[in-house]
Formats: sequence, structure tokens, C-alpha cells
Amino acid sequence: MLSQPTRLPTSAPLSHEGQAAWERDGFLIVRNVLKPESIAGMHTAFARASDRILDELHTSGAMPARPGTAPLETALCAAGSLANRYGRSWRQLVVGPEVFAIHHDPGLVAILRQLIGGTTLLGSSVFNARPKLPGQRLTEVPWHQDLAYFPEGSPATFVTAWMPAVPVDAANGCMQVLAGSHRAGLAAHRQETDEAGFLSLPAPPMGPDLVTCAMQPGDVLFMHHLVWHASGPNTTAGIRWSIDCRFSNQPDLEIQFPEPWVVDGPRATDLQTWLGWWNRRA
Repeated sequence: MLSQPTRLPTSAPLSHEGQAAWERDGFLIVRNVLKPESIAGMHTAFARASDRILDELHTSGAMPARPGTAPLETALCAAGSLANRYGRSWRQLVVGPEVFAIHHDPGLVAILRQLIGGTTLLGSSVFNARPKLPGQRLTEVPWHQDLAYFPEGSPATFVTAWMPAVPVDAANGCMQVLAGSHRAGLAAHRQETDEAGFLSLPAPPMGPDLVTCAMQPGDVLFMHHLVWHASGPNTTAGIRWSIDCRFSNQPDLEIQFPEPWVVDGPRATDLQTWLGWWNRRA
């Protein structure tokens, strides 16, 4: 079908070409969507969580020496396999104003509005903030469809926005997407029995429809809820940082919060209410 993903040069509302590519392929990479403040917020949230983990590991005696200041891309490497104690997704570790703000980034919201439609744009408590450490098997995500992780009867349409906080490519485990796979419906997934416990599908054969999504901070990969996707190993010396968020216009996407999280539209949810759902304060 195609050897390269359709990429749009700016965060302007999607052209006819972009909309057609989305409907055909089930995914879309849009460059330079996020404000610099949104990218900086991701870095702040991730750095704060990394510092907390390193402090806890040192205080508990698991890490005899507390490493000094280091760049975000390498600081947590000092934890090695001890980082696995904190799981494959840092949802609880990074909840704060920065995560709320990135869901509301105006460039992101504008494109989601066009892809999803409706009068109200809703977020989801199911977001993933993921550090992929060098050689870490825990965060190698097998092929899957996002809808498989939601209860039967979840909304007919939701969109995942995957956003890197550092440059990503095949070497550090960027996303891979199978173009057009969303049109075949929901496939039967297998529950993996390893430490990560991901749901998985058989890996598709290499071919022009299998697209490796090299990206820069500020770019966004939009994915249909049924498109097949995965991320491979990180073979570099640095950490691959990313966050992925889910959006819909139907309230039954939410499986944790007491009421729908209105990102954009009438009666939008404010920061303090959202933090209260996580039992946090700004």
C-alpha cells in the first residue's frame, strides 16, 4: 500500500489528503503539533518521576549510591533492572498539571476535533507514560490493537495520540504501525505470560504496509483504535521517553473516573477536579 507514512508539515487542520490518509491507513504522523511548553512539561514530569525513583531506590538500600545530576535521556539508566519495580507504565508516577496540559495542547486538540468529530472531546484515565530503558524487555510492546484493552462495548471510535519526549527511531524502539489493518476489525489477542503481561497479536510479515515511525519531540502519531502497532527493543545507550493518550466523543471510554473527562467542549473538566480524581493536588 505504502512505503512511508503520510506526514503533514504543520499542526494546521488536516487537509483532504491528510483526512484520506487517516481513513485509508488508520494512522497519521503530524509534525510540530505540540507547543514547546507541552514538550517541556513532559520533560519536567518525567524528570520529577525519575528523581523520585532514584531517591527511593537509594533510601531503601537497593541502590547503594545515589547518582548525581544527569540528562533525562540517561539519568534513570543508573537504576538498571531495578526500574522494573515501577512497572511498564508510569501513569500514577507522572500525574500532575503537566500531563493535564498536554491533553489540552491546542494543536493536538484541533486535529483530534477533526478526526473524532462531535461537540465534546473526552480524554481517558488510560494513558501511558513510558520510559523504555536500554535493553529493557518489560517495555517492548508486542503487536496489538488498543481496543483489546477496553471492555466489550467500549466506544466505536477512539483515537490514540502517541508523543515522544525525545527523538525516536528504530534503534531506540519507536512505534511500528501496520497500515490499513484497522479495516479488518478486532482480532483475537493472546495474553502474554511474561513479566509485562501485554496482550499480543502475531507479528505481521515485513512489507510495505509495515511502517517504522521515526519522530521528533513535538510530532504526534495519531492511531485508530483498531490499527495494529508495536514498539521494539531499545538498542541505544539512552532512554526512549513517550506518552500516549486516548480521546473519544463518547463517555463510555472512561473506565476509572467517576464521570467523563471533558477535555474540550461544554462544561470542560478543570485541573483541580481532574487531580482530585487521582487524589492529587496541584
